[in-house]
Amino acid sequence: MRRLRLFLFAAMFLLSASPAFAQSQEWVFPIVVTGVIGKPLHFQTTFNILNLSGTNAAGAIEVYDNKGVVRPGFFCAPVIGNPYPVSLTPGGLFHQAGTTDVALFDGWARLTIEGGASVQTSLEITLSKGEPKPCLLICSGPSTEIISSAQVQGVRPAREFRTPATITEARESAFAIVNPSATETAKVTLLAFRQNGDAFDANTVTIPPRGRLSKFLWELLLLNKVFIVAPVRPTDYHGSLKITSDIPVAVAGLHVLFPEGKLVNLPMTSIP
Repeated sequence: MRRLRLFLFAAMFLLSASPAFAQSQEWVFPIVVTGVIGKPLHFQTTFNILNLSGTNAAGAIEVYDNKGVVRPGFFCAPVIGNPYPVSLTPGGLFHQAGTTDVALFDGWARLTIEGGASVQTSLEITLSKGEPKPCLLICSGPSTEIISSAQVQGVRPAREFRTPATITEARESAFAIVNPSATETAKVTLLAFRQNGDAFDANTVTIPPRGRLSKFLWELLLLNKVFIVAPVRPTDYHGSLKITSDIPVAVAGLHVLFPEGKLVNLPMTSIP
């Protein structure tokens, strides 16, 4: 009996350690935007998934709107369906963009990779004044058409995130918070701090299953609050933001530069 138990334990260990039996991995892209703002001005999001492993990697990308409804027809042909299949040979790259000649779409995406393959996940968000076309990758356009561009990494859902934050006349940090759960509502707390670490402001919001909340920092701090006299938006705030949640969420941010709406990368760190 003892030998049988040892055999079963060893078999279970080997199965759990085998890549064929490894659990799937998940990344969330909280900012996905594509389509026309006002011709020819338009956004495009381009996904880059790089297989760092010496073995094949397979999975799928699902694209959702802010309410968690699946977005069909996001990618250019020949990538079809939603979820969109991702199949990578060793060292292979999935490089696909959303079609641009459509009404403006703003949402999020989830990448799932089966097994234990190691991948690098990112996307590029580009604001362009070139003529929007159904299946023209942004890297094919000249620099004279590009107004702004920013890189956003895939995010592993977590319960806490930290990031620098800014509110001035010339720029403001904007954040997207995604609740990837299909069943649970997320209770999210935002704590803003001054440069010296003192408290600046705070707010608590809820995000429904597969929902997304995307706003400028000042809007997030005022959301759902009631004031007799509305507070005045600061023009010289530089500090940091702590975002916590009772269930794992995904957070990403960008600095938005006024008046042209140019984008600047904003570092985001998840806290284990």
